[in-house]
Amino acid sequence: MTDWQVFSGVIAFATAFATAVTTYVQWRADSRQRKAHALSLYREFVSPEFYRCVSGPAYEVLLRFVAMPEPRHADYRAAIVRGWLGSGNRQDEYIARFGGAAEPQADAFEDHMRRVATREGLTEIQTLTAYLNFWDSLHALIHLRLVHTPTLRRLFGQWWRVNEGLLLPLVEEMDSAFAREGIAWRPNWIGAIRWLHTSEFFDRQPKLSLGIR
Repeated sequence: MTDWQVFSGVIAFATAFATAVTTYVQWRADSRQRKAHALSLYREFVSPEFYRCVSGPAYEVLLRFVAMPEPRHADYRAAIVRGWLGSGNRQDEYIARFGGAAEPQADAFEDHMRRVATREGLTEIQTLTAYLNFWDSLHALIHLRLVHTPTLRRLFGQWWRVNEGLLLPLVEEMDSAFAREGIAWRPNWIGAIRWLHTSEFFDRQPKLSLGIR
């Protein structure tokens, strides 16, 4: 082997090593960024503002959807489903009908669409929509690989298990209602929540330290 061949081999090895080091450093930086993103989402989720405006009121809506005593239970479930059916195929009518100020309503549907559920002036359907969209956002971030999934599982696992039994009945009833009406459109959160359940994403035990190194 000539000196030139030896020199070329050394150069090739050094180049490959430098590339590997650069890739590793980039991977570590990307991992740190995705962990930080997961922690940021968690801080938002458990913040007093999010609880007061979104998750707290939405949880109460979901509880009523699943376990409200009769005789109002059936009407209440139907009201929530009807609100989403309207957003799929009669949007102009619903904007015209429910765009005004909230007023006390005896009808369950009118009450769900108009009654203020938070001190910030959000109605029941608005808080529920924001909460469902939060889980849909987590689903999207997981599939786009923009968050560190072991960290996400560790942080949100307990909250998913608390909410799963309330979210799934809503998903199944909503999906059936769209099918009965012959509406092909579905809110993204239906598929997202169903995937989080069927994939058992949050049931996979993470093996990590929460410290970002």
